[in-house]
Amino acid sequence: MARSVSPIDRLVRLSGLHLPDHQSVQNGEVRSPVLDESDLCDNTPQDGNIGVHNADQDPNFLSVQTAPFRREGGVPTLTQPTLQSELSVITDLGNRLRRRTDSSALTCDESPGDLQDALSREFVPSAVQRVDFLPNRQLPRLINPGSVEQELAVYQKSITKRIKTLDFSFPLSKLELAAEAYRICGSGEQSWHSHFEATAGTRTVRRLRPPEDKSYRKILAILILIDRPSRIRDFVEEEVCDADLPLEKFPSSGKPSSHWELRRRDGKASLKCFNKKRKWRQSTLRKFEAAQWIVLAPYLGQDSRKVALRYKIPDSAILPFTTWKQISSSGGFSKVFEAEIHPDHHAFDTRPGKGDPRVDGMLSPLEAKPTKESTKPRKETLVVVVKQLRPETTEQEFLREFHILRLISKHHHEHLITLLASYEQKGLYHFVFPLAKADLYNYWKNINKDPERDPATAMWIAEQCEGLARGLETVHKYDTFSGDSLIYGASPETTRNSPLPNGKDQARSLRTFHCRHGDIKPENILWFPDPKGDGKGVLKIADFGAAEVTDKDEAPWKKNPASLIYEPPEARIRPPDGIIKTSYDIWCLGCIFINMSAWYFDGWQGIEDFLTKRQEVGFSLHGIPFHTGEFYIADKDDEGRTGAKVKPVINEVIEELRSHPDCTQFFSGFLTLIQKGMLIVERDGHGRKSAHNIASDIGEMRERGV
Repeated sequence: MARSVSPIDRLVRLSGLHLPDHQSVQNGEVRSPVLDESDLCDNTPQDGNIGVHNADQDPNFLSVQTAPFRREGGVPTLTQPTLQSELSVITDLGNRLRRRTDSSALTCDESPGDLQDALSREFVPSAVQRVDFLPNRQLPRLINPGSVEQELAVYQKSITKRIKTLDFSFPLSKLELAAEAYRICGSGEQSWHSHFEATAGTRTVRRLRPPEDKSYRKILAILILIDRPSRIRDFVEEEVCDADLPLEKFPSSGKPSSHWELRRRDGKASLKCFNKKRKWRQSTLRKFEAAQWIVLAPYLGQDSRKVALRYKIPDSAILPFTTWKQISSSGGFSKVFEAEIHPDHHAFDTRPGKGDPRVDGMLSPLEAKPTKESTKPRKETLVVVVKQLRPETTEQEFLREFHILRLISKHHHEHLITLLASYEQKGLYHFVFPLAKADLYNYWKNINKDPERDPATAMWIAEQCEGLARGLETVHKYDTFSGDSLIYGASPETTRNSPLPNGKDQARSLRTFHCRHGDIKPENILWFPDPKGDGKGVLKIADFGAAEVTDKDEAPWKKNPASLIYEPPEARIRPPDGIIKTSYDIWCLGCIFINMSAWYFDGWQGIEDFLTKRQEVGFSLHGIPFHTGEFYIADKDDEGRTGAKVKPVINEVIEELRSHPDCTQFFSGFLTLIQKGMLIVERDGHGRKSAHNIASDIGEMRERGV
């Protein structure tokens, strides 16, 4: 009869689940799960004492990171907003965040019997690595004072030799066993309030990390899984607790390269609990190192202002995604996966109303799947989209999009996508978003290809188009304290208090920034159905991978091809003033608005017919015609300089739509706005309307009736 392979053996055998050796760690492939210096306040001592600040009330508490970034083509220094955050980079697998946001019962007197079997029964397979992890809430349910006391009693005979080191008399009484069980489990309480301590002889006051209650639940669970539960006393004696996990591999002095030892992340000293006197073989160490990841699945969440955090996840960590299905891939671009996060491993609110995508950008209750756990407040598995950036993505490219998405989360808008979290693992960067039902292109083509031409649909179009313009207005120009800004191209030593050119303190200076999306198209506008099922849903602008932020509404021109169909003329043809502005997005939005009108009057067929008409005159590149359906053609001005003009067929189609029997006063005005305020080839003194003015115009027309 074939011998079954235990979960621990599977983990040991999977080469992808081991941390690199010490040299790799030193080179930065796996970073220690502690707060980076960039996450600390300026006046935080370098001895590791940090405080818990209220970032919303304390303008001087700002978390700033700097990274060089310069796009090809000589783009000037870009000023990139970042956000205040208690933890801007999470490197402890979210454990600290979980204790703050998931305060479900940490003590339970349920006795599950055989703990090894009980733990194994609760394993959940990760759909990414295809190995098991233990959900967070199962640990306090199974490893509790009652069950631990029983486990200690069972193994009391085998640990009598080490009783003296713990100051217990022999034999242990039931009361003493209970006291030790409570010490292993911890009190389950945690104070997150910082306290102040004055430095003697100075005026310095520093915020100290709040005292933490030590727990050994995870340590004990690991030992139980590898059949070494009696060794728990060695860990308690040396105070190697759950907060020290994961323990990392370091070379053993005087041993072959295949031999290593486990230490705390600082690697300063060997751990006595693993020495030869304790009879730890190399094979047992391997089992411990592999088993620790079973109880260390990351916990994803946001900061106190519902702003996304950045997670640096060790390569060996088991991701808590219970499903993982690739739903799209664009050649050398990003891959997109639909995934479910186990309910014990996220802090995102999925309650009805709270999860309304129109409010928080979360998934709707209809998309939440119940789980078998019935004793906790949150009972839903969160369905999300995970965008995996291409392998060659640099950290600067990732940071650019990450900070823009965080900016959007801070200046929350109903029609802008919400970033839930970001993480990096095995050299790949990921963004986690709410799951949309479709993008606008597929909504037009597949979900609602023949819309009702009634006032309700017209009103929905008016509301959504106004909302999209308002969303762009939010990012096209916004005010923030300059201390919130990240200046690409600045040196890593740049801090939040670096003086401005005018000599003012950044932390007290309010500045204006401008963000250009750069790739507005139907595929980058997502449709979320109404969670209550009684509406037509909401549209949200997504994919800010091509976005740029500057401190002025201008940047030197460079060719910036994105979508051939929806790009403005300045994407390929240099404007006379050599400047590119946020009005770039207005052209793209105008293309979408005119397609929305064609869809209203003639459904998907109307959009296809419109595309066919635009293809009659194509774009010529090196003498080769390309019929891509763009909205402009190259042209020469009176002085023979290359310029552009709107295709004549665009105005012809607008007139056809205006003469449609179902065209109302609203759509007539809407088409005029597109024609005279959005699809404009910008020249001196003749430009496009701003997102603010477009939204205001649509709002006024909507109020007069659709």
